[in-house]
Amino acid sequence: MNAKTHQKMMTEAQASHVRELSAVQRMDARLEVLQVPEAAQCLQSLLAAKGKLIRRPEAGASF
Repeated sequence: MNAKTHQKMMTEAQASHVRELSAVQRMDARLEVLQVPEAAQCLQSLLAAKGKLIRRPEAGASF
């Protein structure tokens, strides 16, 4: 393997690592939102509604 090929492989490996780290950081941020005390109550309220809306939806101009 020559130096140019080695450098290209290292660059690709580093880019892959950055993408993976970014995905992990996004997932951590999403999980952090669920750790707030209000999250459990919001989820319980959502499930208790069983898909029913408080008010009827209004059709927009494109309807």
